[in-house]
Amino acid sequence: MSLLPTPIRKVLRSDPDSAALERVWRGIQRRRAEKARRTAPVRWALPAVAVAVAFAAVFVVLGRRAGTPDSRTAATALHLAGGGEVVSMVSPASSSRAVDFSDGSRIELRAGARVEPIENSSRAFRVALAAGAATFDVRPGGPRRWAVECGRVSVEVVGTRFTVACAPAAVRVDVERGIVLVRGDGVPDGAKRLTAGMSLEVQDTPPVEIRPTLPDPEDAQPPLPRLAPTRVPAPAGPPSALPTPSAPWKSLALHGDNDSAYAELGPQGIASASETASVEDLLTLADVARLSGHPRDAVAPLSRIVSEHAQDPSAPLAAFTLGRIQLDSLAQPREAATSFQRAIDLGLPRSLEQDAYARRVEAKARAGDAAGAREARQEYERRFPQGQRLNEVRKWSHAD
Repeated sequence: MSLLPTPIRKVLRSDPDSAALERVWRGIQRRRAEKARRTAPVRWALPAVAVAVAFAAVFVVLGRRAGTPDSRTAATALHLAGGGEVVSMVSPASSSRAVDFSDGSRIELRAGARVEPIENSSRAFRVALAAGAATFDVRPGGPRRWAVECGRVSVEVVGTRFTVACAPAAVRVDVERGIVLVRGDGVPDGAKRLTAGMSLEVQDTPPVEIRPTLPDPEDAQPPLPRLAPTRVPAPAGPPSALPTPSAPWKSLALHGDNDSAYAELGPQGIASASETASVEDLLTLADVARLSGHPRDAVAPLSRIVSEHAQDPSAPLAAFTLGRIQLDSLAQPREAATSFQRAIDLGLPRSLEQDAYARRVEAKARAGDAAGAREARQEYERRFPQGQRLNEVRKWSHAD
């Protein structure tokens, strides 16, 4: 059998298109026909088939090696253990909550804690601890670098177990196992490496490093900082009109069964319950809507928090979440720009500020407000001259 006309290594380095594939097959058929005319069919049938199989195998290998970007990255974002999308995680003021992820990691939220996802990709998973305390049990050896932001402090980790507690005047990090890197304005030299048994508390005054005795592996959890008691918002209506803790939808939601909670409420149930719900229940209703695949229904409870409970600590996050829903799920960029501005005005946590300013530029650009997008971009550049999203912001506003 004759040699292939093109070295295999050159074929493997190129990306064959449909036209090239067709030319190859025409060449194969032409050579087979010429050989059939010169020699007996039986003698050359098998070599010809072998050539065809060889070429087919080459292109199959190419297809497997090349693939498409989508096929390689479609499943790279981190998901919940049950396959759901990672969205805002909130724990009721009266109880804790655990969230398990597809890579085996877990976040244990203490009562009243709230965690907001900021970045979720194949290489990084970044969240903001907006309130309270949470323990992060990150599976070692995973492909993503986790980062937890709280105020002016950022905790970076690959695989370990540690607790971050956010209080109005201090942030404390306790490492149970593994290694973390704590960065921030109040951290000595701007960054501090903590190993198992070490803690760091960052306050308005110079931070104090604590080296407790290494915990016994059998101990349940590392010590927690003394935090101010979580304030339970006053009910917005008469007690008889509010959903009770025993309400079926609420019990289902607290156990993570948001689909069943939504079904229990019914198509108009979330809007109806939002009329008399407390802030805590409004947040739960919004989560039920979003996590069950009904983002439009989350608008009512979130809007009520922003408009009627603007002084509540949850109001900035509610406005930010509302903006994301309007921009990403409802194709309402003009409304989204207003919501992001509202979140900024209400005092969004510093860990989410940059994202809010950047998404405001995107929202105005997508709404066709070119002048507003340029103005929002200039404001982003003034506040974050070295911002992580600077290139993206300039792209949205068509800046040079």
